[in-house]
Amino acid sequence: MIRVATLNTWGMRGDWKSRRRVFQEGFGELDADIVTWQETILTGEADQAAEMLGPEYHLAQQRDREQDGQGITTRKTGLVLIAVGAWLATSQRSRVSRSVRVSGKTAGR
Repeated sequence: MIRVATLNTWGMRGDWKSRRRVFQEGFGELDADIVTWQETILTGEADQAAEMLGPEYHLAQQRDREQDGQGITTRKTGLVLIAVGAWLATSQRSRVSRSVRVSGKTAGR
């Protein structure tokens, strides 16, 4: 069985420092196989998903983002991400493959 969790992170708005701690603790307890977040921020200065997860996860980050860096991020270990990637490549290629890229943290693993 694969466990999936998803959440709209609301970017880094509000009291981000407190919300980040809640995300880190909550998703750590959930220990889902796949986590997909909407409205994560990825810019030259900030990688919100990496801040919440740390370096031990593989991240797939949406390439085409809003002006403030907002977009979609998915994480998990290699085997699950490969399975999701294979599904995307075969069944959703035309819609998804152009807008998602694997982050540099994942490329070397």
